[in-house]
Amino acid sequence: MSGNVNRRVTWILFIVLLLTIPVPFYMVVVGGLIPTGIIILLTLRGMIVAIPKLSSEGFVMLGILGAHVAILGGLLYLLAAGVARMLCWMLSKGYAVMVAMILVAALIALSCFDIYRLPSHHVARPANLVEVFRAFAY
Repeated sequence: MSGNVNRRVTWILFIVLLLTIPVPFYMVVVGGLIPTGIIILLTLRGMIVAIPKLSSEGFVMLGILGAHVAILGGLLYLLAAGVARMLCWMLSKGYAVMVAMILVAALIALSCFDIYRLPSHHVARPANLVEVFRAFAY
């Protein structure tokens, strides 16, 4: 039963880490600190644009975005799995879930502050999570 709890805690933490943890985002001119979830959104949007046009620039951009998603997503999954394994090993399953939910609440609360940097040309202005999702939702 603890394996099932460990798996649930891992996936919950992983999804929250994808949506809240600021990670470095490097492109040719654009830089910033944004959540990996935004990079996934940009990758999906890029696929919609690049695949029908079959442009080489679009596929290079998809390669860069895909590398970001694979590397950063993999690291965040390893972090979530390690934290979940540690919680389930140290605590009973009820307490492990409770501590995981406290971590989720803390990450969401911290994302309300200006801890992200919105990518733009030569300036990365501070933003909170709502501003980041608003900037990339269009």
